[in-house]
Amino acid sequence: MTCAAGLGGKDFYEWKLHTMVRALVRAGTHQSSPLQKTARGASIGNVEEASTKGDVSRGHATGCKRKTPRSVQEIAVSGNTTTVSHNPEEEFEQRFRQLVQRDELVLDAGCGTGKFYGKRQSDTNHFKITGIDVFGRMRQNSYVDFKVCGDVNNLPFSDGSFDIVYGRWLIEHLENPTMALREFYRVLKPGGRLALFTTNLLHYYGAAARLTPHWFHIWFNRRVCGFAESDIVPTYYRVNTRWRFSKLLRDAGFQRSNIEIDLVEGAPTVLAFNFLLHRLGMSYEYLVKRFEWLSSFRMNLIAIARKE
Repeated sequence: MTCAAGLGGKDFYEWKLHTMVRALVRAGTHQSSPLQKTARGASIGNVEEASTKGDVSRGHATGCKRKTPRSVQEIAVSGNTTTVSHNPEEEFEQRFRQLVQRDELVLDAGCGTGKFYGKRQSDTNHFKITGIDVFGRMRQNSYVDFKVCGDVNNLPFSDGSFDIVYGRWLIEHLENPTMALREFYRVLKPGGRLALFTTNLLHYYGAAARLTPHWFHIWFNRRVCGFAESDIVPTYYRVNTRWRFSKLLRDAGFQRSNIEIDLVEGAPTVLAFNFLLHRLGMSYEYLVKRFEWLSSFRMNLIAIARKE
């Protein structure tokens, strides 16, 4: 039994919040399968839809393996549970593969170590990838052809160096995204494309991640999901709505007619620890997928912009 006597201010707040979350997790284990550390463990920070195999990046998560259906698409399938066909991150990767052409030069901005790439790099032999990240451990990344330790706010490349700038789970970690977007525009060749993937602040999970402090992200990801602390990076969410994203892209130099921002919804796998919350999340998923006028409240943003 935990004693709260003598705690005050932030200490009491942290103790109370930890107690409530532990109670929710215990309650969920009696109603659905417990949270597990998997290649797609649930995480505070960002969420992507779960699949049998996948990745987690910078403390972003995609859910946990469990026996209950993970999406409204699985409810409609009789017999054995089937794999969800529309995974937001896989959809982004598909869009990227449609953009890139043979022998083009790609900049992977915020490439990380590559430990969570999963199957992303399985068909990239026909183009060259330069990876850049501010953390020196990015040198462990074996999925990029060239490695550069540097800041995306001050790219060490000349103007017009790349055909595509790619950023997955990057923009929400930038304290000054406007500067980075201008740098992306600068290093793109004429006709070059920018492809970015991030979470949506108008989604319940993006809102929860934005409102909770970083110490809670660390605690949740380490204690509940089993992530290493080095994989959990602070988030700022300064560009994470469709309207804000479009405005900052235009400020960076992209023309309105060359900007395309889509919103996609993922399964509510982060709520798997509690049966009731998970079912509510599935209802939410159904509604935002069913009605286009609710599209602004979907989970993830996919932004594609072309330089004139």
